[in-house]
Amino acid sequence: MLEVFEMSLGNGVITHQAMATHWQLRETRWWCVTIVAPPGTLYAKTTRWLAPRSSILRQRTQHHTNSKPPLSKDNGVFAARAIEPGTIIKEDKVATVIEIAAPTIQPTDFVNAISTLSTADQARLFAIHEGSRPYSSQASRIYEAKAFASEGEGRLYLAISLFNHSCVPNAEISDRDKATKADHVIAVKPIAKGEEILIIYTGQSATLVRQHLQTIPRIYHGFVCESPRPADWRYFEALRRLTPEQAESPRVLSGIPRFPLLCPSSVQQKPVNNILLSHLLIAEGLTAFNVAMTFSNAAEGLAHQMDELVEQHMLVLPTSPRLATL
Repeated sequence: MLEVFEMSLGNGVITHQAMATHWQLRETRWWCVTIVAPPGTLYAKTTRWLAPRSSILRQRTQHHTNSKPPLSKDNGVFAARAIEPGTIIKEDKVATVIEIAAPTIQPTDFVNAISTLSTADQARLFAIHEGSRPYSSQASRIYEAKAFASEGEGRLYLAISLFNHSCVPNAEISDRDKATKADHVIAVKPIAKGEEILIIYTGQSATLVRQHLQTIPRIYHGFVCESPRPADWRYFEALRRLTPEQAESPRVLSGIPRFPLLCPSSVQQKPVNNILLSHLLIAEGLTAFNVAMTFSNAAEGLAHQMDELVEQHMLVLPTSPRLATL
């Protein structure tokens, strides 16, 4: 068993006490216990919560300021001990779902969706950072700031919504498991004990400059991104120094994405390229969903080759409507 992380929960659990010079947070720690997957396995099998114990109730100063903590972040999720890449940190079932059909979504839709939750879950949800978008109700502001959108719907989680953002995250969210209706937060880098566990809120972060990285979270999520540069900043540094002579160099051209490709990959090359990319990602210390997707793309390419080979060796017999293999 591995105690993966401790997290701050909402209304009724975290209580703010006005002090002369600062605010303190009294926190109850809930421990997430995960069975660690064996080496080479992407996902652990089970994740569950253990009830808080009085021995782990303590006080600490969360923000060393002379006023109320700023509305720039939730309280955050921190590693209770070292976490290896590929470990499931949290499995969280969706709390409420709203079908996305903007601009037909009304403020009452958010209220109605949240009203289906229990009183305790509503208290946890309303303790989530609501951002600053111009919506009339707190429920709609929380949803717009913290919902995860895909497949024509927006999903709000009680635990995953507490993870803070980083443009260079150490964890990521997997695609939702349709059977359990749950998402998983998975470590993609080694995470030290006490380190905050961070996910990314903005898509295409590797291709955004600092101004874009700061604008999107500020407008849509209500905080200023403090990351000094995008995740793939070296690519932009190289482009900034690129000269016309260098631009025509085959070595430079081979590293710049171009569509269409000068030499499109063949059907045989595509799975090989994906397998090589997978092992390069592993060599860089990355695991989890990105690596799984590249292996999946390789498998899809191999399946495509199999289909083509089968079609090339199939013949319709004149005396039978069925296909026979030569």
